[in-house]
Amino acid sequence: MFEDRAEFVSEKWIGLARDYLQRQVDAAGEGMDGANFSLCEVMEDAPAGIGRPDGRAAWHARLKGRQLTVGAGEIDGADLVIRGDYHAVLQAAHVSYADEAARKRGLREAQHRNGGRPVATMTGAGASGPAGRVFAGLHDHLAARTIENPDLDLRIARLGLADAARQLDEIGYAILERAVSERFADELREAIVASAAEVGQAQCGMLLERGRIFEETALHPWLFALGEKLCGRGFLLGQLLGLRKRQGPGEIGLHTDYVNVREPFPAQAQMCTAIWALEDFTAAAGSTWVVPATHHLKRHPQPSDDLSSAIPLEMPKGSIAIWDGALWHWQGGRELPGERVTLHTTYMQGTMRPYDDYLRIDPAILARNPPELATLAAQDDIFGKNTHAGQQRQYFARSMTVRREAAARATEVA
Repeated sequence: MFEDRAEFVSEKWIGLARDYLQRQVDAAGEGMDGANFSLCEVMEDAPAGIGRPDGRAAWHARLKGRQLTVGAGEIDGADLVIRGDYHAVLQAAHVSYADEAARKRGLREAQHRNGGRPVATMTGAGASGPAGRVFAGLHDHLAARTIENPDLDLRIARLGLADAARQLDEIGYAILERAVSERFADELREAIVASAAEVGQAQCGMLLERGRIFEETALHPWLFALGEKLCGRGFLLGQLLGLRKRQGPGEIGLHTDYVNVREPFPAQAQMCTAIWALEDFTAAAGSTWVVPATHHLKRHPQPSDDLSSAIPLEMPKGSIAIWDGALWHWQGGRELPGERVTLHTTYMQGTMRPYDDYLRIDPAILARNPPELATLAAQDDIFGKNTHAGQQRQYFARSMTVRREAAARATEVA
């Protein structure tokens, strides 16, 4: 369950690729006679421990007949050579190829987050014939086993999120402008409207189980990194909620998202919320209003509190606003015709009880996604796992490993 998860282009990851390809070769047997293909991937600016001293990480695979060699490092004369920045290519490495629409959307969005530039350059051609059948499933096999870079500070820096992380600490919220393309925003809006129509309400929940596009939103690299920054490693998906707000006054008054948290609030964030702008967000369109820095007060708002510093979260279509759950905020009124359709993503610390229950999620959803989705869906933690046979030790071992790794990183920073 946990033993086949690996960092991108690490020794363990290369071993997973080798084992998979060797199984394919062995299964094909004599059908591999005449096969000839080689692949080499080279990533720049890789994390310490993955890349060489120059920051470059590389791996290769060479197939000749039934002879397979897979290892670290570059090779000359490969039939297909892929080059790119480690963290940019990692985002594409997480995209599943099994569903063509999801593949195109995932690669398109990875390029969008990369400033419109391709995340990698490819020279040469892919495998075909017997070799093509061996390599065909390798990408998805690895995508479902490849974890994010566990060095969160490095990941935040490489994804260009340092300012956003600082704003979350100082004022309690941050806006990630154009986090998705306008096309993705339109597709997401359509999916929310359809899901809300199914239940005949202005809202719809449990959206992780309602389509591939919602799975992609839960793992958005920018949002996921900041969610981990606030809620800690092993955090959960509290909910994926779609809302339709028609023209008129706001319907959700001043509040924090700490529904059942006692005052004074704990020092660390217990949860965070993100709202996806599926149209241009302005005050007239019904933006959320926030009172900056009120997350530092560690309490719920009172009727007598001064709200004169409140501001609307205005942002272009395709942006995401994320805030600490302790921040005071409310739903603004909508003056424009039509309705404001939004997705609300809530992340929670691993010890909190999420609103959505994904313990019985369809295993196929987990199987086609990176391991982080299983963690978000509470598949990895120690809660709700005991049986008549007692504790399920693998979950306790996993939790202790996460704690030790977090403590080690804290010591390194200190």
